[in-house]
Amino acid sequence: MELKSRKDVPVELTWDLSSIYVTEEEMSADMEKMKALAERMAADYKGKLCTPQAINACLDDQREHERAADGPLSAEV
Repeated sequence: MELKSRKDVPVELTWDLSSIYVTEEEMSADMEKMKALAERMAADYKGKLCTPQAINACLDDQREHERAADGPLSAEV
């Protein structure tokens, strides 16, 4: 299933994200950051979490992924 662009979805079927992101470009940038980080994490850590250092590095990346998923408001908390 392909993810439609927000502009291709009827407005009544979309969420009002203006309280989280000022622009759609900010939202798209966070989505791309999360996608790239998830792909990098899979490449870097799949089958390699066998030392405390690797596990810690993976958890650091996971926290970064979660911050991006929370959007810009997470920085205010």
